[in-house]
Amino acid sequence: YTSVVTAPTCEEEGYTTYTCGCGETYTDDYVAALGHDWDAGVITKKPTATEAGEMTYTCSVCGETKTEEIAALGSHEALIKLDVATDVKAQKVTGAAAYDAAASKAIAEYVKALGGTITKLGLKMTVNGETLDAPLSITVDYFNAMLNGLDLSAYAPAAYYAGMNVNQMSTVVTFVSYCEYVDANGETQVLEGVAVDYTFDQYLAENSEDPDVQLIVAMKDAAANAADVEKAGAETKVENGPAIESTYNLKDLSVSATFSYTADDMNKLALAAQDAGNVITGLGFKVTWANGEETSVAAISEDYWNYMLSTGFAFSADAFLKGMNLEEMGGDVTFTAYYTCANGEVVIGEQTVKFIDLISGDADAAAYVNAYNGLIA
Repeated sequence: YTSVVTAPTCEEEGYTTYTCGCGETYTDDYVAALGHDWDAGVITKKPTATEAGEMTYTCSVCGETKTEEIAALGSHEALIKLDVATDVKAQKVTGAAAYDAAASKAIAEYVKALGGTITKLGLKMTVNGETLDAPLSITVDYFNAMLNGLDLSAYAPAAYYAGMNVNQMSTVVTFVSYCEYVDANGETQVLEGVAVDYTFDQYLAENSEDPDVQLIVAMKDAAANAADVEKAGAETKVENGPAIESTYNLKDLSVSATFSYTADDMNKLALAAQDAGNVITGLGFKVTWANGEETSVAAISEDYWNYMLSTGFAFSADAFLKGMNLEEMGGDVTFTAYYTCANGEVVIGEQTVKFIDLISGDADAAAYVNAYNGLIA
């Protein structure tokens, strides 16, 4: 007998065919079919909340393919958690991703059904058309720790809008938590949770019995009803010149200052600088806000300075801080007049004021003072 071996395939068994010299044949030595060796599969149709998807598998031996249905996932939005909190004293609205072990497991299973692996849980905040990503996010290492039951709520992604003045309390702040993952095709995908629109005013309305809330509401009402009138603030004599004169306005919660020089004032200043061994190359006026930020509101060049000296052209500059919140009301606002020379800037007058001090004796400002004392002190 001669023999011919037919190898098994993925679906058909193998065997040996024996042939006699007389021509008679028979088969024996059967070997079971190998079976397909399917790969991990590729998502060829992504499931959605309402429609089933499709996963395609390929045999590494014969190249045959098969498909399996991926069930519709339902909505993911409820799985992506978000909390919103409000701090009256700081006039602050905060959104935070709210994940514990159970919530982490739920979103992990959802993404796994997509054939994906979570890489980050984050949060975005949109205010006045600008979208900001929370400075912190839950990375894959932290996420795995949460799956194992570790409480990382203190480190949840969060973003806030703080220090709002009365004109900003109606501003809509939108928070959205999201889950970023890499799908089976290696592409980065993002699932977003339910967007939450919130305003500081909303909290005030919902907590009207809170004494702290009542202070804020009283201040808001006072600003809404205040007359748009500037009132005298303070006056500081400038060396060799007139004065820095500040005013305040209760309606827009602002403090302003004006610095003016006549031709006679400029001549006196030029002579005083000359006596000090300086030649003036410019004139300026700047303001330093309560947070330490400095802004130049006027700067006169050397050419323009000389032109004003020769023609008697007057110089005037204004600066203001508008729409102050409670914290800013008690902060120093410094107005500085100076000239420039080869030695740098030479201060010729400076005035530091606090809005709360300026208004403390104003009968129309009682609501502001009460709010400040009640929530800041």
